[in-house]
Formats: sequence, structure tokens, C-alpha cells
Amino acid sequence: MNPPMLQKSHNQVGIIGGTNGTGKQFAKLLEKLGFSVQVSGRKTKITNSELAQNSDILLFAPPLKDSVKIIKETVPFCQNPKQIIADLCSLKSPQLKAMAKAKGEIIGLHPLFGPHFQDVSHQDLIVCRNKKTTNTTKLIKLLKKELGLKIHEMSAPEHDQLMSIIQVIPHLSALISGSLFRALKIHPLLSLKICSPVYKAELYMIGRIYSQNPELYGSIIGGNPHSKKIANTLKKTIDDLIPAISYQDIDALTKNFTQNKKHFGEFSQIALTESQKLLKNL
Repeated sequence: MNPPMLQKSHNQVGIIGGTNGTGKQFAKLLEKLGFSVQVSGRKTKITNSELAQNSDILLFAPPLKDSVKIIKETVPFCQNPKQIIADLCSLKSPQLKAMAKAKGEIIGLHPLFGPHFQDVSHQDLIVCRNKKTTNTTKLIKLLKKELGLKIHEMSAPEHDQLMSIIQVIPHLSALISGSLFRALKIHPLLSLKICSPVYKAELYMIGRIYSQNPELYGSIIGGNPHSKKIANTLKKTIDDLIPAISYQDIDALTKNFTQNKKHFGEFSQIALTESQKLLKNL
């Protein structure tokens, strides 16, 4: 296999936070393409500043809550104007702002797939950049052609707003559900014994969240600039529902359900069809 075009000028890749998770995943993916990859982490001999100075392509993949701090500490060592500096975080506006102080070409990348994927072909990758530059364009083409990723370009503010819907709402829902199970002293395995396939699927999705890194989900919910608005809207929604629930006002609850159904529109039927396919495997 001929080496990717970008590799001819940008062969040395450094990944800060490359010993675990998404950073480790991308280290393996890029090594398979023939890039020379070095990674840094809390216990590695090589430091973040050394990677920044010696890498043609520098990727930031630290824990989300530490990402802006680590980027700010590292970008003073990014003095090569031809260097590509990118991050793999699930938020973009603060990270791109921090990377903007580097001398090289910056770009934000958000893989919409977990680090357990070894083959990422046909998976989605969001790309955010302040301006189009030659080398970042080559990087995008490489990720699309060589790894088979589906690329979606958007601005950082647009990304963070969309993530407040795609990530914050379902993760916040899982946090609330888990907190209710704990407060009511009900173990999920107990309810699993006598539940419908639909409830079983919902419970599995909640449980799946709790099998993963709590710090990541805390950062996704707490770090998104739109989360406060979502939390305030959630509080108002619950406050509005409490009287109907307390007084067993079935008509009010039915009206609320009907309004939501109208808002979802044709998606409800699509969801019914697709969920039926998933439920057949339970």
C-alpha cells in the first residue's frame, strides 16, 4: 500500500493522552497507515512538551475535564507553522480557542464512536475548523479515504449546541434514572425479571452508561455551555408535571403526552419501526 499523501510531509504523530481510550485507538489506527506514532500520558517518559516540539501532527486526547488546561500548557511548544494541531474531545469551542495560540494549523475532531472500535469505516467524525488550510484539508481527506470515516463539517459553536441535544439530554436522563433507582433503593436486576422488551432495552441503555467512565459523563454534562439551559428547562418541566401527577390529573398528563407526540411528528413512526428491529434481538 502506498503511504498516504500527508505522511510524506507529516510522518511523525504525537498523541497526548494516547495511552488509553480514544487516544490509544487513534494511535493504532495511524500506525496501521504507516505513521510513526509516539504517545504521552501520566506515566510515560516522554513529556507533552517534547511531543509538541517533535511531532508533525499533534493530537490532544486527554480526559475531557483536563483538556483545556493541558492544551494551554502545551501550545507554547507548538512553534512549527506547518504543524497540524488537533483535538479528539467531545466539546469543541473551548478546545479550539486554546489551540488557536499555536503557530501551526489547528482543527477540532470529534469521533462519534467508542474507543473499542478497531475498524472505524463508515463511522461518523465531526470536523470543526476556524479556517481551511492545506494540511488540515489533507488530514480530513486521509481520514475519509484511508480510514473510511464519514466526515461532517460544522463550526465549534454549532457542534457544542448539537452535542447538548445528542449527548447531554440522554446522559442527563440516565443520570436522573440512576439517581431515582438509588434513592428508591431499587436494584435494576429486580425490575429486569418482570419487564417488557421495551423497558428491558431502555434499562440496558441506562446500565450501559454506568459501565463506563463517570468522569467522562460528568464532563460532558457539566462542561457543555448549553447544559445550564437544559437543566433549567428540565426543572421547569418537572415542576409543571408535579401537580398533575400529585392530583392524578390524567387529562393533563394525556394532553402533555399528545403535545410531545405532535412535536415528534413522523419521527415517532420511524422510531417504532427501527426499535422493533432492535427488540427482535432481545
